[in-house]
Amino acid sequence: RSLWIGLNDRQTEGTFRWANGAPITYTNWDANEPGGGVSENAVHIYGPLHGAPGKWNDISEFNIDLPPVPIH
Repeated sequence: RSLWIGLNDRQTEGTFRWANGAPITYTNWDANEPGGGVSENAVHIYGPLHGAPGKWNDISEFNIDLPPVPIH
């Protein structure tokens, strides 16, 4: 299972922001991520059965079970 971590770049492509507006002080991107372009605005964390558990990936919020991603 992959879970949305509250990070998104809906407002400005490539500029990731936490949903609560907090500054980004740590990242844990998987290799070659973020890399989805304009269609991948939500960031999720890979679950334990993935090849890179705990790493982050940007993904379309419409392709994963996510709540609506707030814009800050």
